[in-house]
Amino acid sequence: MSSIKRCALLVIGLAVLAGCSHKTSSPAVAVDAGYPDPQSVGAMAFKQRCADCHVPPLPASRKAQDWPQIVGRMQNHRIMNNFTPITNDEMRQILDYLQKHSAG
Repeated sequence: MSSIKRCALLVIGLAVLAGCSHKTSSPAVAVDAGYPDPQSVGAMAFKQRCADCHVPPLPASRKAQDWPQIVGRMQNHRIMNNFTPITNDEMRQILDYLQKHSAG
């Protein structure tokens, strides 16, 4: 195999490996700023679990009926990317919080 092909394969392999990595620390997210009821159990679970991957959206950004599907999709994303899954209790707390403060 030529050195150019080996180099190209190495670059592709490194790109694939980099894409498989995930963050090990949460971004700084201030759920207190602009999020309703920031000290509630649901808000704290929402902040802790969702901020592992991204800045959590405001609960009012979606309708109550949309949140279960979105949270389920995020749970699948967590599992596929080797994050600790959201527990059933946390799932209930997060969904209660999001639906209570949703757009309707």
